[in-house]
Amino acid sequence: MLKMHSHSEGGSATRSPSCSTGGELAQINAILNGLPALFDEEAVNEKYPTNYYQSMNTVLVQECARYNKLLRIMRSTLVNAERVIKGLIIMTKETEGVLGAMRLNQVPSVWETTAWPSVIPLSRWIVDLQERVSFIRSWTVEGVPKVVWFSGFSYPQAFLTGILQNYARRAKIAIDELVFDFQVTSEPVELEHAMTISGLFLQCASWSEAGLADARPNVLFEEMPNIVLIPTRNTDLEVSNRYPCPVYRTSLRRGVLTTTGHSSNYILDVLLPSNEHVNKWIRLGVALFQQKD
Repeated sequence: MLKMHSHSEGGSATRSPSCSTGGELAQINAILNGLPALFDEEAVNEKYPTNYYQSMNTVLVQECARYNKLLRIMRSTLVNAERVIKGLIIMTKETEGVLGAMRLNQVPSVWETTAWPSVIPLSRWIVDLQERVSFIRSWTVEGVPKVVWFSGFSYPQAFLTGILQNYARRAKIAIDELVFDFQVTSEPVELEHAMTISGLFLQCASWSEAGLADARPNVLFEEMPNIVLIPTRNTDLEVSNRYPCPVYRTSLRRGVLTTTGHSSNYILDVLLPSNEHVNKWIRLGVALFQQKD
């Protein structure tokens, strides 16, 4: 785990080695040294070419490109920050913002705009980035995993659309006629055209074999078992005695519409079985999250 240091805001617009702190340089170097290597996008494209019947290839290629873009921005801004501290270049607003955020253990805004929504401190965010890149890298080496770490996607909607597209094209039906059905399980499940995901956390309730239950004392987030996403005709979906549990990226729950027309925070509803009226879970605000605070 990286240690993030806090420093005063004082100082001139440009910094020289004599007025910089060793802590800032150490923090920058720690992050730089911990940055994962870039993906070889050309090799990934060659191994996973565009395939009409396998949309996961496109999902993977796009994830590699997004993470590469973020890693390049991080490396460039960190190198500039290091050079400013050493007095080699003048301070810019961007570099000032990066250094200011790092002093507060916050993710710099120039990184946030390229990354995924998150409310965790910078020290945990760096570890999260490393784990996400490791997940995608293992996919490039070993192929589509049997259990997909859902929290590892920078753009999870593309993954969800890819599952529906694969099924729609093989079954020769319109994708607009499809929705997801869901199965929560702690055991491995292999269903044709379905995908199993992990990595979601339940808030304001707990999970039992029978379905949703009251939250456990002093437990804010409970890790969910694996969830199987099953493409299903919308006319065949059974919704009675099931709570449409919203899935969010962060606990803020709110978001804005992106250029793709999707929310920046809300992802989808997962139907969870319930022995009680769903209004109870609505009143409690029960939701699933990709990430704990």
